[in-house]
Amino acid sequence: MSTVEQIYRAGAGLPDWAEQVLQRRTYAVIATSNPDGSPQTVPLLYTFDGERFLFESRSTTRKVRNLTDRPHARVLVQGPPDDSCWIAAEGSAEIVGGAEAQRRNATVAERYLTDAGRVGWARTVAPVEDVSIGLVPERWSWWSPEAMFGVISDHGYTEEEAAGWFLPMDA
Repeated sequence: MSTVEQIYRAGAGLPDWAEQVLQRRTYAVIATSNPDGSPQTVPLLYTFDGERFLFESRSTTRKVRNLTDRPHARVLVQGPPDDSCWIAAEGSAEIVGGAEAQRRNATVAERYLTDAGRVGWARTVAPVEDVSIGLVPERWSWWSPEAMFGVISDHGYTEEEAAGWFLPMDA
């Protein structure tokens, strides 16, 4: 097994733990490419519907300008602090506006906001979040403690020995 577990095409199926991580209410970090090739990264609220990630945005942001010119991005979702895992996806991104963006953005807001929060959001943030970014994963990669211990055990250490190497993650 390699340092990063298997990388494969979307549709082959994520491990159960990875699907559970993607359903958590947390941030996803999206990375786009600036005109000079440097990365531009930003944490965003998201939803993953099993086929694509959806993000709300303003059409005037750097990430949207980057995706308009270079429609490829990478997304990283960190697992719970006590689990030390992550899932990354990369693929082509699309930007939609109008009623479709409003519909998609509402699904993101619904995932994170209370009823009262949705009312306030609809009055304040939703009017300026005028586009939706959709990213369909073409490649996945992930890391889990099992992968890490697999690499360590290849060098003759037991999982119990390796567990003592690490300080606890901060919550």
